[in-house]
Amino acid sequence: FRASIRSLPIGDALRSLKDRGVLIAGAIVQSEGAIPAPLAPLSGSVAIVIGNEGAGLSRTALSMLDQRVHIPCRIESLNAAIAGSLLLYEAQRQEAERPHSQDREVVPA
Repeated sequence: FRASIRSLPIGDALRSLKDRGVLIAGAIVQSEGAIPAPLAPLSGSVAIVIGNEGAGLSRTALSMLDQRVHIPCRIESLNAAIAGSLLLYEAQRQEAERPHSQDREVVPA
């Protein structure tokens, strides 16, 4: 298995997604006014952005978010891989519950 990897500055990558109509959702700690993941619209054409464990999302990424999402839990923050996994699970759960008639077009990467 081989995959080519293309690296872009975060601002360019998010701008490209926004130009294609993709909603940008960013994982933020609860104290920063984010909405709980189960209440956030994460199905359809959504990009989920996860920051690093130390500094979180960059200022550039934060400025481009359409929605700020947090994972309800008793601790302040999670490992980035765990946070990403939980948000992808929530997005899949919401997608599975969405009526078929509301399907949106999938935007190719």
